[in-house]
Amino acid sequence: QDTVGIAKLIVQTSNLIDNAEYDRANENIDLIIQRSSASGYLLGTAEAYNLRGSIFSDQSNVKEALENFLQSISIYESVNNRPKMASLYNNIGLLYAEIKEYKVALANYFKAVQIYKAVNNKEFLGIIYNNIGTSYQRLGQTSSSGYYLKEAYKLNSSLHDTLRMAMTTHNIGTTFQAEGKCDSAMSYFKMSLRFLKKYSEGPGHIYNFTELGACLLKEGKFKEAEEYLVRAFRISEETDQLSEREGICGYLAELYTKTNNYQKALQYKGLQLEIHD
Repeated sequence: QDTVGIAKLIVQTSNLIDNAEYDRANENIDLIIQRSSASGYLLGTAEAYNLRGSIFSDQSNVKEALENFLQSISIYESVNNRPKMASLYNNIGLLYAEIKEYKVALANYFKAVQIYKAVNNKEFLGIIYNNIGTSYQRLGQTSSSGYYLKEAYKLNSSLHDTLRMAMTTHNIGTTFQAEGKCDSAMSYFKMSLRFLKKYSEGPGHIYNFTELGACLLKEGKFKEAEEYLVRAFRISEETDQLSEREGICGYLAELYTKTNNYQKALQYKGLQLEIHD
């Protein structure tokens, strides 16, 4: 069997995908399928479909990504490759969450949980619990959301994974925010920012500053809200986070309307509409 050559090609293709060199990656995937089929190497074929699914996922082509992931997982299930099955269940869950099919996403996440629990894989359980928590949040089931997000935080904390701790505490904050508990929400957003201290300002900072501003805006604390929202806007410009900037502009337009600064309100409303279009 040509397994060693195929394995090298798989690694090379994964690196090409990481660098967004999708045309070359697709050429390699065709070659992996061809060589795997010729040598009867099922795992090579399975991984080829997994890699192609990753490309479509990166390109936000959910339909094609799902088709390839499902082809991949059917092969891995046939040979009982449980680590790959768990990873794919998570990826499939993420795709269903992207199209707001949260119940289907949860069904896939829980399949992954069963596998990761059996081998006590704390790192991946932390990731899955976070995904479960955010899906429950989107369904408005804040009690279940809070439970799984706190379980994710415990696991991430035991591994001293500060980046995932930042992500999970932010998500716990948004759960409290959805329940109208702004004080609790803000304490978690601030905790998330403390975990992000050693990292360069980026999306995590934007999310937390934006939601802090939104909470303070709701409470009528306009000066503090403005400070957080303007900071979030600045980081979104510096890091070219256009989709996040649209929401920030909306909050700033609302803030300046409420403080009778109509010139600035129109400025940010215009920016929001420009980004949206």
